[in-house]
Amino acid sequence: MPDVVSRLDRKDVPTIAITNTGAMRFDIFKGAFTRDTTFIISPFVSKFLYIKDVPITAAEQVLPLLNSGGNIFSSSNLDINNLAPPEHLSYKTDILAPSIPISDLLPPSNAQSPLFSSSSNHKPDLIPGYTTKDDNGSDGDDTIHSPITFYRLPNCIESRINIPSTSSNSETVDLVFIDFIKPWVLVALRFSGADYTDEDVNSYRNETLTELMAGWIKENWGQDC
Repeated sequence: MPDVVSRLDRKDVPTIAITNTGAMRFDIFKGAFTRDTTFIISPFVSKFLYIKDVPITAAEQVLPLLNSGGNIFSSSNLDINNLAPPEHLSYKTDILAPSIPISDLLPPSNAQSPLFSSSSNHKPDLIPGYTTKDDNGSDGDDTIHSPITFYRLPNCIESRINIPSTSSNSETVDLVFIDFIKPWVLVALRFSGADYTDEDVNSYRNETLTELMAGWIKENWGQDC
């Protein structure tokens, strides 16, 4: 995020940049990264906003509150669960995918089966993907994948940019955040003793997060995808 969340006229200003993890809707896998991949991962038009000259003592409290301060947001009719990816509503713990032997995934002998080598020692490398496991068993997928491990994420993440290692309580920062989380950020700031309103919020970048991400990937991963 430090490479993406930057603006030439404020590039030297100490900055805390925050986005919600729900802004990224899928994992990035090794291989071709296409326009389709871009919108699978981030199908939104959200842009970055900012409040300048926020006391660092207040700005540093925003992320912990966004990740754990549910009650202060519910009193403002804001659901903190909306900040994380939607699957977090269903899964309350990490899910570590087991290593499933190929033999356990093969269908019965009288059914269609994947084309494997005739060598009994050959075990193809499976790529992670969708796997079915329900009351009818785990052999119903036309294409066999290895399961994907699921890890719960915090509601939001941040990058600290140009923050001095010996910052004092009198210092201020640019507080940059994705526009979707603005209501939560303003509540968190008020709870931290910094009373900001919509009038204090300004545009930080004209590009969407999706466009900034695609540009960074093209510049840094172009030779690999």
